[in-house]
Amino acid sequence: MKAGLLRFLVEYDTRKDAVLPVIGGVSQPLLAAYSGTVVSEIEDQIGSGDLSMRSFLSRISVQAVREDEILPYDPDLVSFLNVNSPEDLLAAMKTLEKETSKSGNE
Repeated sequence: MKAGLLRFLVEYDTRKDAVLPVIGGVSQPLLAAYSGTVVSEIEDQIGSGDLSMRSFLSRISVQAVREDEILPYDPDLVSFLNVNSPEDLLAAMKTLEKETSKSGNE
């Protein structure tokens, strides 16, 4: 994850409970910034056995952040790589190698 992107999300000017990136039209709740005020909502939801992220997001106020707002902080959107299989892991490792060598050359 890009440090600049995380900083951007945490410092995003909003009065909402969460700042949620939307990439390719898909919400990215695992890389979002959440206000400490939602802790009780999280506890209540987990306590009820409802582990759905969509359900949780429907219970709080959310500020969507468009992809074009994110690109200056992560032009290749590497912070949003999805790793669900051994093949995904290999692809992510190759991307990380490229990112590491790119940042070493800057």
